[in-house]
Amino acid sequence: MSTDFGRVDWVQRVLAFTVLATLAWTMSRNSPDPDLWGHVQYGRDAWAEGLAFSNTYSYTAPGFRWINHENIAELAMAWAVQYWGPSGVLLAKCAMGVFVLWLIMRIVGRQLRSAMFTYGVTLLVAVNLMLFWNLRPHV
Repeated sequence: MSTDFGRVDWVQRVLAFTVLATLAWTMSRNSPDPDLWGHVQYGRDAWAEGLAFSNTYSYTAPGFRWINHENIAELAMAWAVQYWGPSGVLLAKCAMGVFVLWLIMRIVGRQLRSAMFTYGVTLLVAVNLMLFWNLRPHV
């Protein structure tokens, strides 16, 4: 009888690993963002010179007052590219997505107490989130 319980535990673990691997796959999708390297450069400039209060990259309004609402993300992206490289930034984006989905899975699991339904809901959220989980400062 104990082998049956062990087998169920093993199947549950394999199923959980498969779901987590699928979540990682959905979060690893990346579509190119034309502003990505601009945001990285703004972050590098902020690390080197402090936050800019005027627009230094504009052809039409140089020196115009600039209110940047993405400072923290740009600083983080510049730091990540500096120390991890572009691939590391993509890996971090994927890891953050899996972490968010894992939190959703934990919350749903506590509410429903059904592994299959929890995995189904989490996979549904992942598939819907996949198209919007891009490497952009405001995501």
